[in-house]
Amino acid sequence: MPFVGRDSNGNINGLFANAQDFTNEFLPDNDPSVIAFLNPPVTIVTMRQARLALIAAGLYDKVNTAINASDESTQVWWEYSTNVERNNSILNAMATQLSLTSAQVDGLFQAAANL
Repeated sequence: MPFVGRDSNGNINGLFANAQDFTNEFLPDNDPSVIAFLNPPVTIVTMRQARLALIAAGLYDKVNTAINASDESTQVWWEYSTNVERNNSILNAMATQLSLTSAQVDGLFQAAANL
């Protein structure tokens, strides 16, 4: 069980094996807030990682078709970006167009980060 440090907003900002002067709370290893702290969401991946994750998920051709049917700005973003950020408006519009849920997109980012 780790001892938990929190910031002024109550968010975990550190886990410690032993009590510290600034910690007075301990949580089990399987507490959702401990798990979330240890596994933060992936918010940026390289375009290579994104494309490989789409291939693995069987979505690459579908995304390419949608990109090719999109406006020039979207096509330039897809072709020349080096990274993909999770909060990118083009990405989120494309996900909506392809009927991908937020959880599915998060899962693609997590999968991409492991490539």
